[in-house]
Amino acid sequence: MNRRLRNLGTFVVAGVTAAFVWAGVASAAPGPCATVMPLSGVSAGQTGTGWTVVDGTDPQSFDAEVLGIARGIIAPGRDVIIVRISGATVDAGGGVWAGMSGSPVYIGGDLVGALAYGFSFGATDIAGLTPAEDMLHVNDLPVAPRVPARVKLPARLVRSVAAKIGAAAPTVGGSLVRLKLPVSISGVTTQRYPRVRKLLRGHGLRFMLTPGASVVPSVSATVDDLVPGGNFAAALSYGDITAAGVGTTSYVCDGQALAFGHPMLFSGRATLGAGAADSLTIVPDPLGPYKLANVTEAVGKLDQDRLAGVRAVDGEPDMIPVTTAITSLDSPLSTRVGETDVVLKSDFPDLAFIHTFSNIDAVFDKIGSGSASFTWTIDGKRADGSPWELHRSNMYVSDFDLSFESAFELYDELIQIANYPNEKVQFSSVVASVNVEETVRDYELVDVLFCHRGSCDSVDRIRARPGRTLSFRAILRSSDGSPDQTVDFQLTIPPGARAGGLVSVGGGAGCSPLFGDCGGFEAPATFDKLLKSFKTQPNNVLVAKLLAGQRGRVRDHENMLFDQVIVGSVQIPVIFPGQCCPPDIGGGEVSGGGF
Repeated sequence: MNRRLRNLGTFVVAGVTAAFVWAGVASAAPGPCATVMPLSGVSAGQTGTGWTVVDGTDPQSFDAEVLGIARGIIAPGRDVIIVRISGATVDAGGGVWAGMSGSPVYIGGDLVGALAYGFSFGATDIAGLTPAEDMLHVNDLPVAPRVPARVKLPARLVRSVAAKIGAAAPTVGGSLVRLKLPVSISGVTTQRYPRVRKLLRGHGLRFMLTPGASVVPSVSATVDDLVPGGNFAAALSYGDITAAGVGTTSYVCDGQALAFGHPMLFSGRATLGAGAADSLTIVPDPLGPYKLANVTEAVGKLDQDRLAGVRAVDGEPDMIPVTTAITSLDSPLSTRVGETDVVLKSDFPDLAFIHTFSNIDAVFDKIGSGSASFTWTIDGKRADGSPWELHRSNMYVSDFDLSFESAFELYDELIQIANYPNEKVQFSSVVASVNVEETVRDYELVDVLFCHRGSCDSVDRIRARPGRTLSFRAILRSSDGSPDQTVDFQLTIPPGARAGGLVSVGGGAGCSPLFGDCGGFEAPATFDKLLKSFKTQPNNVLVAKLLAGQRGRVRDHENMLFDQVIVGSVQIPVIFPGQCCPPDIGGGEVSGGGF
């Protein structure tokens, strides 16, 4: 064996359970509980057989020749077996392809390892195996530091591999890289893929996002129904938004299965769904070939996500349902009730958001301007097990992307609840009902008139004494061309008010979390106060406030309900005789004219 290859270094990803056994033979499709070849028995020149799925669900074989062992490349004491693979199964992708992760390789009927790594470019038929020994000890391993997606190889090793395969060193590539996982996702238009990619990149996952079919979350089989060399799906969610990483099953024995040969999200203890998949084809792609597959039935739950792979065990994955009922007012018969069951709880806000705007997309049938009315309920359990609930309604308009903008307030609340620092609470469900239409229906606040001595006029300031009641008339222009709306209201200056005042008139909460104009957020002292902070005025309420004092405290207010969203705001300073400087709350417009 080439000495330089033997000292290659290691790239390993911790796997799962304790010593299992398996009786596969290289000449036939692998079976459960194979015997494992120790790494000490692996040497250059040995040949074996690997298994993976190109199309459908049945494993197909490929040939593998051991070139050497890379020691210590991924982490101390973690080795990778370097092999050259060949055969029609490999040729389907022109070499190593995304989705082969976990493909078991056998020598003389013993499981040697699972295919998990490739070279950075060039010799695409050169791959790295995670040793089977490492995969069988995942439960005994501490959570390791984050595994790098790319490991630079010593120049002498690159030259040695190039010489072994008869290629020029520059074509081999200077890095060993973890294979990408095809992540199958249903229910999301390609225009929304950037949002999903952002979620997955947050976990450091090497992936290729691919379209796939949705699947209901019912567990209709067991882990023992998985097949070594067959497809394996690690699910983040089921239902409308079925999102899962798809690779290959490496090992199955007594209600436990190992897959991938590298991490999924590298979370250690994990709470994902585990199941099978149906491969459609291997897709050639300039960024690297990949398996296109539909996730199929769930078989259990994924409970370990380690350096050498992932483990699946029997049992129902714990899920949080998100249910939406979307109706198009442009076509009343166009109504859809959808559900996504989120398994990855740490990303529940993001997956609930993706489900919501994707369902609106499906019924609204475009990405663009329009109007929406939205009612939702979020419920869950507090740290002591007692239930909590938040119920809200609001209306929205958008000139750009109604689906996204109307769902954002719900998303913002989910984010704040999930990240609340003073109490660890859980989500139980989200239920939302949404009506959408393509017409933008809103009232623009175009002016606020000051009414005095029988006439109402535009003003840029008001002079008044504390204790006086001020009369106003708001003028609102409808976006659909219907007649202007007017509403009269009064605000009273408290007798003890000082330092001037400010009349502020605008729609709803007066800010949009989507565009970050709500100011800084400081977590309330209690969770009850956090829930209360969400109950701001809806966007179809015209809110008139009188603020006074240097800190701009609200001293009087009036709320006026309309049937459409109110946009725009007006602010009018109130000057108290002999005093200076009304409070400055920033933003808005000051009505013109003089008085």
